[in-house]
Amino acid sequence: MMYFHEFKKVLNCSVFCFACIDALCSGLPSNNPFPLKPTDDLELIASEYNQVDALAHFAWGSYLALNEIVDNNDVVNEYIQSIKSNPNSDFLIRELLYLWADNGILHQNENILKHLSEIARKNPKSVNLNLLVASAYNYRKEYDLAEDYLNEVFKEVKWSEPLIIKELSYCYLQSNQFKKLHKLLRNALSDKRLKGNFTAEYCAAISYSTLAASDNSSISMRKRVKFSRLGVLHAINAAKSFDPAESFENSNEIMVLVGLLLRQNLILPAIKLLKALRNGGWETAESTTMLAECYENINEFNNALTLWKELSKADPFNSFYHVRMGRNLKKLEQPKDALLAYKTGFYLNANPQIAFEISALYYQLNQQNEALYYAKRAPPHIPETYILQSYIFRQMNQYEYALKALQHVPNSIKDKSDEYLTVDYYLTLATMYYALNKKEEIEPTLEKAIKLDPENSEVNNFLGYYLAEEKKDLNKAEKLIRLAIAKDPENAAYLDSLAWVLFRKGKNKKAAINILRAIAFQKGKKDGIIFEHAGDIYLSLGDPNKALAYWQEALNHNIESPEKIKEKIESLKK
Repeated sequence: MMYFHEFKKVLNCSVFCFACIDALCSGLPSNNPFPLKPTDDLELIASEYNQVDALAHFAWGSYLALNEIVDNNDVVNEYIQSIKSNPNSDFLIRELLYLWADNGILHQNENILKHLSEIARKNPKSVNLNLLVASAYNYRKEYDLAEDYLNEVFKEVKWSEPLIIKELSYCYLQSNQFKKLHKLLRNALSDKRLKGNFTAEYCAAISYSTLAASDNSSISMRKRVKFSRLGVLHAINAAKSFDPAESFENSNEIMVLVGLLLRQNLILPAIKLLKALRNGGWETAESTTMLAECYENINEFNNALTLWKELSKADPFNSFYHVRMGRNLKKLEQPKDALLAYKTGFYLNANPQIAFEISALYYQLNQQNEALYYAKRAPPHIPETYILQSYIFRQMNQYEYALKALQHVPNSIKDKSDEYLTVDYYLTLATMYYALNKKEEIEPTLEKAIKLDPENSEVNNFLGYYLAEEKKDLNKAEKLIRLAIAKDPENAAYLDSLAWVLFRKGKNKKAAINILRAIAFQKGKKDGIIFEHAGDIYLSLGDPNKALAYWQEALNHNIESPEKIKEKIESLKK
C-alpha cells in the first residue's frame, strides 16, 4: 500500500505537469520556458523528476505544434527531449512514437531516427523504444542495424517479450537468414513462457508459410513441403491460442492470419478468429465480408445472409452486398426475395455480371421473357452469355436464335476451350440442328461429342437413332444404341431406338419385343413417338388393329407431327 506522503508526491507531480500544459495552452510566450522546475516541497526522486521533465517538454512541443508558431524542427526537438528525459515512459511511447511510426515519420525522417537510436542505445532496458527503432530499421531494409538493437533488448528480456520474436523473425526472413529464423522460432516455441502465445505462433505461421512460397532457389522442394506443413500447424495453433480480449491489439495480425488459413482452405479456424473480432467489437466491413464468405464455403447460408444484410444496412448503396444477399437467398430457395436483392444491386450498379445472374434465375423460374431481357444486358461476347441465351431461346421454341447463339460460342472463347466445347455443348448444338432439319450438320456434331466421351449413353443413342431414321449405316447405329442400353437397360427412349433400328433392318419381331419393353418402361409423361413406332412395327407384322390402336394412343400424348399419324390412320381405314 502506498503511504500518504508518497501518494501526495505523485499527485503533486501530476498536478504540476497538467498545470504546465494548461498554462501553455492559455498563451505563454513563444520562447521555450523549459526546463521548468517543480516546487521544492515536492522532494522528487530522480525518476519522478525525469517524468515531470519529460511531460513538460512534451507539453511544450504539443503547444507549439498546436499553435504553429515555430517550424517542425523545434517541435521535434521538444519531443525528442521528452523521450530522452524518460525513455521508459509508456505514455510518451504510446502517444508520440507509435503515432510517428503509424504516419511513417519514424521510418523516413533520418534526423528523428538518429536521435531516437542514440537514446535507445543508451537505454537497452527500454524495450518499447528499442523495438520501435528496430522496426524502423526493418522498414528501411537496414536489417543489420535492426538485428543489432533487437539482440541488445533480447539480452535484457529473453523470451518474455513476444514482440521481439516478431521483429526478429521479420528481420531474418527479409534478410534471407533462414537458419537463424528457424532456430529462433524453434527456441521461442519451446520456451514455457511463450507456450501457447498467439504472437509467437503467428510469427511462426507467417514465416514458414512465406518460406514455403518463396522463389529463393536455395530452398529445396523438400524443405518447402516441410515449411508449408509447419506454417499450417502454427496457423492452427495461433487460432487456438488467440484470446478475444486481445482482438484490438492484434486485429491486423488476425486478418493476415485469416488470409493464410483461407489459402489453406482451413475455414473453421478462420471463422473462429473472425468471430472473435466481432465478439470483441473490433469487426470491420472487411472482416465481416470474409466471415460471410467463410459461412458460404461451409454452406451456412442463413448465417452468411445475416451478415450480408448487416453490411447492406450499414452501406445501403453498396451493390456488392445486395448481390451476395441474392446469391444466399437463391441457395435458401427464396427466389422472389433473391430477385429483389439482385435487381436492387443491378439498379445501384448496372454491372453486366449482375444482369447475367438475374437472367439465369429468371430462366430457372421459367420466366423466359424476363430472362431474355437481362440476358441481352449480360456481359457481351463471352461464351457463358451465348450459352445462356441459347437455353432461353430454346425454351421459347425460337430454335434459329438458339442455334445462332450457340454458333457464336467457339469464336468467343479466349482460352480453356475444353470448359465450353463440352459433350453437352455439342449435344445441344446437334439438337438444334435436328429441330431445324439441318441434317448435314447433325452427324459430324455428334461425332465430336463421341470423341470427347465415347461412353456417353445420351450421345450414342442420339447418333444411333439419327442413323436409323436416315437408314444410314444401320449396323453402326445398332452398336451405338446397344452401348447406351448396356448402361441403362430400362431406359424407354433407348429401347425405342433399338426397336426402330431393328425395324429398319427388317427384324420386325425383335423390333416388336423391344418396342413393348419401351412402352412398359415409360415413366411419368408418355411419349407419343414410342406409340407411333409401335403402330408402324405392328403394321409391318400384319396386325392392322394393333397398329391402329397404337397410332390412336399416340395422338393422346405429346407428338410433333399429329397430321402424319392421322394420315396413317385414314390410309389404314380405307
